[in-house]
Amino acid sequence: MTIQKQSLPKEIVVISIMTLVEGSFLLVGFLYIISGPNIQSNSIFNLFISAIANLLAIIALLTSISLFASCYGLIREEEWSRRIAIKLSFIGIIIALVHIIFYLFVVNDSKNIMIILFSIVIGCSIVSIYFLYRHNVKAYFNRLKTLENESDNKMLIHFHYYLVTRLHFILKFF
Repeated sequence: MTIQKQSLPKEIVVISIMTLVEGSFLLVGFLYIISGPNIQSNSIFNLFISAIANLLAIIALLTSISLFASCYGLIREEEWSRRIAIKLSFIGIIIALVHIIFYLFVVNDSKNIMIILFSIVIGCSIVSIYFLYRHNVKAYFNRLKTLENESDNKMLIHFHYYLVTRLHFILKFF
């Protein structure tokens, strides 16, 4: 029994676009923090806040790269990409909230464009999570998993047959 491969659901295309937007905005956040926001405080506190900002930037960069990889996996219909995209969307929400709090309370700039961008990241993450938990998307990725397992089983059967044939051939000579 072979299972036919379905066409890519529209939700996965939407999720991929949202993941790209989320990753791009997190990358912009990384670049903005690295370029050095104007932090208004005394020098010792400024050094501490700068270290926290750099840590936030590195986390945003790693998450951004992971989101791009997850988007690639979603488009290529990889079974692992759904689980990774869900986890990274939750992480993206947390990172965006931390960045918003950072810009509101530490940088003291409520009109900063980064607050708007990170709000969009939260929205994209929520939409992605919603679509990733929809029944037809879960069923699609479970079907991919079944196809992958069936393909692996066929390969194991052929490999086993090859080994037995080779062993039989070698034993003929002894």
